[in-house]
Amino acid sequence: MVTIRELLFLNKLKNFKLIAGADGLDNMVSNIVIYEYEQSKQETENFYKGDFIISTLIYAKDNPKLAETTILVLLKQGIVGMAIKVVHFNTLPESIIEVANQKKIPIFLFEDTYMEDIIICVSNYIISRKNQYAYENEINDILNYALSPQEISNISEIINPGFQKYMASIYARSLEGDTNREIFPIIRSLSYNNKKKDFIKQFTFIRFKNGLFIIGNFNLSDKELTPAYVKNLFQKLFILLDCSSLQYQIGQSEIINKAEHFDKCIFQSYYANFAGTVMSQDWSYYTDSGIYKFIFPLLKNKTALVYYKSILISIKEYDEENNFCLYDTMLAYAKNNFKISKTAKELYQHPNTIRYRINKIKNIINCKDSCHFEQLIFLIIKMKEIMQIMEI
Repeated sequence: MVTIRELLFLNKLKNFKLIAGADGLDNMVSNIVIYEYEQSKQETENFYKGDFIISTLIYAKDNPKLAETTILVLLKQGIVGMAIKVVHFNTLPESIIEVANQKKIPIFLFEDTYMEDIIICVSNYIISRKNQYAYENEINDILNYALSPQEISNISEIINPGFQKYMASIYARSLEGDTNREIFPIIRSLSYNNKKKDFIKQFTFIRFKNGLFIIGNFNLSDKELTPAYVKNLFQKLFILLDCSSLQYQIGQSEIINKAEHFDKCIFQSYYANFAGTVMSQDWSYYTDSGIYKFIFPLLKNKTALVYYKSILISIKEYDEENNFCLYDTMLAYAKNNFKISKTAKELYQHPNTIRYRINKIKNIINCKDSCHFEQLIFLIIKMKEIMQIMEI
């Protein structure tokens, strides 16, 4: 299902004026229906929870009281929202406004747009979102399970049928809010107009978690297709979406030339996105992810994760039991490139105090060799940074 807030991004609904129920914009819509019964056939029992209703209230054009009564019944019956075309009524009684606000059911007024166009637009959007949920499951399988080349090819054919000679993807997360509310509805709205359709056809859009995959399919020469050129194509797409790429954290994959490598396209852009966050790069290439290329596979390794957690738990438990601060010292030590003097200066401690704490940590995690200890702590902290951003 989709939210009313999402629907408002669609071109056919962009001129809807909200007059009540603002707190219900995140209500989920399962269906959109027209309510235009003649007075003698006026019924409400066919409208259930989850319905968004559109009406001109023609059945009550000469009877405002009938309009008020039926709308109140619908609101109490569990509809999620209502839009009234300004034909016979341009205002609603205060009693309706009060109930809509109380029950958090948005009511809108609109003009000019044909109701049938709204029905088609919203219905197509709901269907497309159902497909998106299915695609999201496929992407989740790619990121979390070891699939065979044939399984990858099958998923690629379903999700990205536009594959030509090459493909590359980006994963975008909003820097300012919920990506699903901000960019996904805008992208879907493009299917209802003719704005650069030929250019947009080469891209596939897949909602995933709190972000969006955009897969570009290209039929260019090897010389033309560089990472920078692909970035420019994606940026051109953002311009067509009436938004700036600067609003998003973006990770870009390498250029892939086989459908059975579709999984690389996905996980490279996904992981590059989070690596870029750590490295303070708004647009990051997987090829520039450095040590994070090594760290990301560890996040799926159960043995590595158990060891990672055991180290952090043992240090934090010691701190809690002894009212100590080994964990903070460890972080500062790594931040200052494992220099005792710099760490002591940051923590306002004597260098010998820092040495004592570091030796204590070495004993707790059973890693006495200084070189191995520094490498291990560096890796642990990098894993922690990524896991916090990815909310693992």
